[in-house]
Amino acid sequence: MERARLESSAPFGGPSGTIAALPALRHNRAMASLRRLALALAGAPSDGAPVLRRAQTRLSPGIAVLCVAAICAPGCVEYQPQGPEGVFTGEPNPKEVDSDTWTDVIRQAAAPQVDVLFVVDDSCSMEDDQDQLRENFPAFLDYFVGTDLDYHIGVVTTDMQSPVRSGQLVNSMGRKWLDDTADDPEAMFFDLTNVGTAGSAEEMGMGATYTALQSLKHGYNRGFRRDDAALHVVVVSDEYDATDPDIMTSGDFEMWFIGQVERPQDRSFSSLTVERTSRTDVTTSGSVIYDTQAGGWLPYDELTEALGGISASLLDDDWSAVLDEVGLLVSGLRREYPLSRIPVPGTIQVRVSTDTVVLEFFEGEDWTYDPVRNSVAFAGDHIPNALETVELTYEVLGGV
Repeated sequence: MERARLESSAPFGGPSGTIAALPALRHNRAMASLRRLALALAGAPSDGAPVLRRAQTRLSPGIAVLCVAAICAPGCVEYQPQGPEGVFTGEPNPKEVDSDTWTDVIRQAAAPQVDVLFVVDDSCSMEDDQDQLRENFPAFLDYFVGTDLDYHIGVVTTDMQSPVRSGQLVNSMGRKWLDDTADDPEAMFFDLTNVGTAGSAEEMGMGATYTALQSLKHGYNRGFRRDDAALHVVVVSDEYDATDPDIMTSGDFEMWFIGQVERPQDRSFSSLTVERTSRTDVTTSGSVIYDTQAGGWLPYDELTEALGGISASLLDDDWSAVLDEVGLLVSGLRREYPLSRIPVPGTIQVRVSTDTVVLEFFEGEDWTYDPVRNSVAFAGDHIPNALETVELTYEVLGGV
């Protein structure tokens, strides 16, 4: 059997797929061996070769036929005589199985309407942090400008004691929020966040959020919050929240916020704030974190953990990366795309198509594959835009 396999694995060549590498002599020897074996099994002498006795072999004629058939059909190649002696045609048996190729087609989705509220600390220690926010805002804005998103971006401060703040949207040149009609979005956001540092030292971002979106929804802030739009809040503060429990507790706030939008992916509460471990005068009692100096203060990242969102420290060196992640989350765009089948390693091809062009993306530079999650993740600024189509083509491992 092994010899038959080795001989039948010779490379194909010559006309009509003949096996030119199989010499006639080797064929004659093989046929002679088969004749001797058949005669021996039948009990007849052949060319002086020793006779195998029936008593020794205990093979019935039927078994003998099966043995000869098995030798004649080694399972690697079927041979059909054709032409002069020693020249054979053949084809692999079993035939090679073509790998299944599969394409996952996924459309980049995005919320048709998005309302984003920035809650900016305007206390005396926030000048540098406000500058960082304005300087790196383009990383956030890139996910909105030039897209089909219908967005509102507004700003309130954490000051709930000033009668001209207290949840009221900051006004810029007669406009209370940034949308796709703004001539210069970056300049307008710069103006909206230029809130100064003369605000109250008791930062109440949670109370300001509720007041802006609920209490003043049909009043001063009319038109900003839309019932069918996704809702995302971004708090920027170097202190914990000090909202008076008489106004709202954190538990009440969480229940209210969740009730604003049905789908979890369409709401978030992100926080760029101080780390909990950066203060030494904080103790824990039950599920509430207290500040021993001010009393009852709540870390904003605790709300982020409860409601979902991006949590980052104001001490991070790269605000651009943080705001990029917040922008990606808020816009509803997806960076990661799962594969519906297991791919053969190295066979994945990624293309993104628009209405007019098809772009090819390359592994390592533009995207990476995670075998644990069985997904493709776009890198950096290669994330597909809203409503573009992502095509993931690959060979299926095992043809399943």
